[in-house]
Amino acid sequence: MGALIEYFTSYARANVGRQVNVAALYGAALVMAALALGFALMAARSWLEIALRSAIEADLVISAVLVVIAFVVLLIAETVRRRPVPSVAAPVGLALAIPIAARIAPKLLNARLLGIVAVIAGGIVVGREFGKK
Repeated sequence: MGALIEYFTSYARANVGRQVNVAALYGAALVMAALALGFALMAARSWLEIALRSAIEADLVISAVLVVIAFVVLLIAETVRRRPVPSVAAPVGLALAIPIAARIAPKLLNARLLGIVAVIAGGIVVGREFGKK
């Protein structure tokens, strides 16, 4: 049982470390993209001011474009939020735990109770899979 706990904790530790590194890299990319966008907006404003001969109209055009972009991003976020989250943790965890439980269970439980637990666990996994469709 200790080996299983050690496996899951080492996996979680490695996964969290990886996610922290990825988040830091995404953060750095976000800062660079924000700086680039700022320079692009300044250049677009200067160009529009020359083309339209009005600073106010240039600012209004840029504001309108940003509002449209924000609306599109909001629609994408709502679409992603409404998608169901796939659940793979339970079947994977069950598949990893079955061999260990098969070694430990005969010492702790009798055969009838072990069969009942196996049928219930199998029913849960099958029910979850059919419930997704």
